[in-house]
Amino acid sequence: MARGNGKQTIFHIEDDYRRMVHGLSKTVGRTGWEVFAYVWMPNHIHLFLRTPKPNLSKGMQYLLSGYANWYAKRHQRTGHLFQGGALRWCPALFGGHFLVLHPAFQVPGPMPPGYVEEGPWP
Repeated sequence: MARGNGKQTIFHIEDDYRRMVHGLSKTVGRTGWEVFAYVWMPNHIHLFLRTPKPNLSKGMQYLLSGYANWYAKRHQRTGHLFQGGALRWCPALFGGHFLVLHPAFQVPGPMPPGYVEEGPWP
């Protein structure tokens, strides 16, 4: 889970959601992650993924800092967008290394690089 600093909103308009999906797609291509599910909510995100390589921290840094920098320019804001310490791990799940953010995820299969499923966005 990555949450807005002080639970602040991190998605204000449809373009914000689209940019995060784009960033996730780029991150998957760069890291080789297998994304099973993701949920973008107004003030936080959930990801359910497998990391074939030990690169979760670097991938999350790439994803979140890329979005935060874009967000700051787009919305003319300064300061931290995400609060720290929100990641939760479950390394034993399915025998691999996973980042688990919600226990009710249904897993249809990995998301290939470039896969995007459109809104509707709130």
